[in-house]
Amino acid sequence: MLHTWGRDPTVYHPHVHFVVPGGGVNKKLDRWQQTAENFLFDHGTACRVYKAKFADHLRELGLYDQVDASVWRRNGS
Repeated sequence: MLHTWGRDPTVYHPHVHFVVPGGGVNKKLDRWQQTAENFLFDHGTACRVYKAKFADHLRELGLYDQVDASVWRRNGS
């Protein structure tokens, strides 16, 4: 789910919520690899992958240059 609000509706805060399995297939080891306890997924990896895929789609649509460059350098959730 994509939404642009947080606890304070006056603050613009676009972000995405998603649920994925508690692990994934490790292609090098050819087996399922579980994430750390109490996590559904590796947060850092999910952030990097989502940001890269989102940027790719914006490029395809010709919209990438409309996003401030500082956004792509930010880390976080």
